[in-house]
Amino acid sequence: MKPDATVQKVFDRANSKWGNRSVPNTNWKCPEGTVPIGRNHDLNSDVHDLNSDVFSSKVVRRTGYIYSGMRTKGDTVKVVHGASANMSVWNPSVVLNNEYSGAGISLESGQGPQRNYIKAGWAVNPRIYGDHQTRLFTVWTVIPSVIIIISVKQADDHHSTGCFNTHCQGFIVTDSRLALDHIVFPTVSKYRGAKEIITYINIAKDTKGNWWLSYGYTNVIGYWPREIFTSLGDGASTAIWAGEVFANDGDYKDPFPVMGSGFVWEDHYNMAAYFENMEFVNSANSSITPDGTTVEFHQNDFCYYAAHYKYSEQRGFNFMYGGPNIDGCW
Repeated sequence: MKPDATVQKVFDRANSKWGNRSVPNTNWKCPEGTVPIGRNHDLNSDVHDLNSDVFSSKVVRRTGYIYSGMRTKGDTVKVVHGASANMSVWNPSVVLNNEYSGAGISLESGQGPQRNYIKAGWAVNPRIYGDHQTRLFTVWTVIPSVIIIISVKQADDHHSTGCFNTHCQGFIVTDSRLALDHIVFPTVSKYRGAKEIITYINIAKDTKGNWWLSYGYTNVIGYWPREIFTSLGDGASTAIWAGEVFANDGDYKDPFPVMGSGFVWEDHYNMAAYFENMEFVNSANSSITPDGTTVEFHQNDFCYYAAHYKYSEQRGFNFMYGGPNIDGCW
């Protein structure tokens, strides 16, 4: 299966406009007619203790989830059919195995049991992968402060569904070169580094209600099928571009992880994490460059920053986000 003409037009336009900036090495390929299925670090049981496996790929309890970024404004953007951006790639310090730090693009729709959610981006997540490398990831139906137990039912605000990558039935891989659990960024941005390491994420809805994921402009990884959703198949109500951290410490004894580079410096793109060349797709399937009338800052706490949005010919619409590890961030 391949993207339909509507999605391919969105992907082709982005490729011609912004070009390919950074793609990790993926020079291996599965046999003809097969696709890769990743194996994660913590899938040795079908039954998980909700208290101990707080951030495995099978069960998620997000008791300490903080995000900082931008989102489409609900009063001016009613329906979203896609979102994309270049993202600077970092390797933030994550000390504990039940913590993670990353950044991604999300599409959301619905309320309560009809709420659906998909996301793609990069993250350091030792709980899932058993290491501290920066990897590409996808996730569907994971909403903050909700417990998720994997099943093959429709998305329902995480009362019974959702997972990372291909750890349950949901996301369908169509590219035999790419295994989601094994897309590792061999190099990352460094503070005051000479080179900015960037990856590109594009998520777009086809005419049937499937949501396609393109990575690095020319790599269509696969799609979330309409059948797993209860509301997102008709389009999203919100697009979000954000950094995020998670720590599961009910007493808040340990500092939260670094977000992005750990710093936010205006106009210093080699020192701060950022999203650039941001676009969203409207209900007419036209790609729109955001401005102050269509997007706004989106944070659930002020421990980390999202700031300095602007437009330039080279970077398009862009903003910076992040901050250091925070002690008692509530």
